[in-house]
Amino acid sequence: MDLSQFGRHLRSRSLSAWRSKLDSETTNCRSGGHVGLSSVGAAMTVCNEVRSTITLDQVDAESWDIVVIGAGLAGALCARQAAAQGCRVLLVDRAVFPRWKVCGCCLNGAAVDVLARSGLGDLVTDCQAIPLSGLHISSGRRSASFKHNHGVVVSRERLDSALIQAAIDAGAEFLDRVNAQVQPIDQRQFIIELKGSATQVSVTAPIVIAAAGLGGRIFSDHRSEHREVSTSSRVGTGAVLEECPPEIEPGVIYMNCHASGYVGLVRLEDDRLDIAAALDVQAIKRARGPAELVSEILQQSALPATASIRSASWHGTPMLTQRRARVAENGCLFVGDAAGYVEPFTGEGMAWALAGGNAAAALAVQAIESGDTVTVAEQWRQHHREMIVRRSRTCKAISLGLRYPIIPQLSVRVLSVFPWLAQPFIRSMNAPFELKTIAEPA
Repeated sequence: MDLSQFGRHLRSRSLSAWRSKLDSETTNCRSGGHVGLSSVGAAMTVCNEVRSTITLDQVDAESWDIVVIGAGLAGALCARQAAAQGCRVLLVDRAVFPRWKVCGCCLNGAAVDVLARSGLGDLVTDCQAIPLSGLHISSGRRSASFKHNHGVVVSRERLDSALIQAAIDAGAEFLDRVNAQVQPIDQRQFIIELKGSATQVSVTAPIVIAAAGLGGRIFSDHRSEHREVSTSSRVGTGAVLEECPPEIEPGVIYMNCHASGYVGLVRLEDDRLDIAAALDVQAIKRARGPAELVSEILQQSALPATASIRSASWHGTPMLTQRRARVAENGCLFVGDAAGYVEPFTGEGMAWALAGGNAAAALAVQAIESGDTVTVAEQWRQHHREMIVRRSRTCKAISLGLRYPIIPQLSVRVLSVFPWLAQPFIRSMNAPFELKTIAEPA
């Protein structure tokens, strides 16, 4: 396998088409437009399509306070919060929604708390998310199970679409299928080039929120895009299977720790099986692909394996552990995965994205209202350091420890006898963020 192709998203033969399930529950997917099917290969979920609210030809005729690049969790929530405060917000993404992405699909307690404090407490219920009830960790043939009732399981197709629709409902304009390139005019203004399949236009804004993910590149100046990638970083990979083994209980996270990485399994709200893994690059090469390696890890563990893993459509991410040298460039704030990433374990990545998106919105709104878009960069650096960097140190320590097989093996043995020892760790990972600023809806 060519690993560079893996990093740019693996393409393998697809799953058999998921059976059509146009029942009443799909009406609860909070998004506008008509009912559509979003696919990864042929793995599909039923969800209302979120349509663009503005055309590429129309955007340059408008005046924008904030342009948000990337409509994932961080970008969509940031757009929603800023629009709710009366800012003129343009949210853009190169994808069409709903869309699938590599993700463990677990919102932990901290993430659910951010949504509630953002005025979106009903969103996960509307997406028919499954409340978490347990965590099952294995290493080799040994396993430990314990209570984990913080958070929910929800597919990214539904969650992302619901957040985008919430942004639209708050007054933001949404434009999909465009690539964005940013160039600073001066310290107080940016020009954003938006390129569609046949048209290219430019808009200006004093604030840009860069939420284009791990691999997103929005500046033509490479110095502004410099990232420090850990030499020991793993890559993320994932797939969704049509059939979920009966052994995978709803609301339980199944995690296997292996010398070559770790694999997580959850049953989604529509009874598909989500698989997400962080794997060593060299191990993927030796196994001749992520599907073979994941299958091998599961076969060696106490977790159920399924033959369809090898025929699934597997997609990958860039190196997971990376840090951006500068998380702000004047009025351009990098949020979510775009600001840096550490291997998350059970939902921390989405919590960081939501907390960052919310706080960035608060700072952006404050800058627009005061007319001071110069000092917002330093404010964001400080907030990001206090909110995200410090909190991610626990995940960093865990990910480093997992590289030594003896540590997860001993941990599982101890937890299988004394499962209560896991509770302080679970509580700390799900504790609410101490956000200094949070943009509440007007």
